[in-house]
Amino acid sequence: MTNRNAECLRRGNISFIITQHAYQQGFLSIDTLFKAIVLKKKVRQANYMPIDLITKENIDFYHRTLL
Repeated sequence: MTNRNAECLRRGNISFIITQHAYQQGFLSIDTLFKAIVLKKKVRQANYMPIDLITKENIDFYHRTLL
């Protein structure tokens, strides 16, 4: 989330922001490859990732944590 997006949300120019966890997605992708190729472990076919819906009501309380 950028400062500009947050300001647009607070002013009401946009209704909500959907965030993705790109760092977590990248980390888990590499971790899964490592486990499958190097460690020869069985890995899950689907790895579900969280998303966050941010509105002007909850934007001041939003704090993303890494992993």
